[in-house]
Amino acid sequence: MTRLALVDGDTVRNVIVGEPGEWPNGLVLGNGLEASPGDRWTGSRFVTPDSGPVVKTWDELQLMREFTLAERVAIIAAASTDPLIASLLTMARATVVSGGRVRADDPDLIAGLGYLVAAGLLADVRPSEIRGS
Repeated sequence: MTRLALVDGDTVRNVIVGEPGEWPNGLVLGNGLEASPGDRWTGSRFVTPDSGPVVKTWDELQLMREFTLAERVAIIAAASTDPLIASLLTMARATVVSGGRVRADDPDLIAGLGYLVAAGLLADVRPSEIRGS
């Protein structure tokens, strides 16, 4: 039995143990040739794709801690009279309650932080500081 990378097009779909003749799209691994699912076959070697930049994420408490105390107090107070600010807080809570995490690249978060700047609750530099960008 031999370790094989099952390649579909140029992408490794799985790594198995089998007989090369039974897997026409299987490339034999070993002798310095290693692969994992998701790797790309260049014709001579496997390349692990760049996973890209790490995106900052938070649960609701962690997100709220990104704001200063004065910012938090102002945002919470404004949420009682401004439905858009209330919606921003609700979306963060709903994301976490549903098992997710709030992502720094989330379009709702980006728009919400911009709105908080426009409402005078955050300084212009704060969205990029909070998002880590």
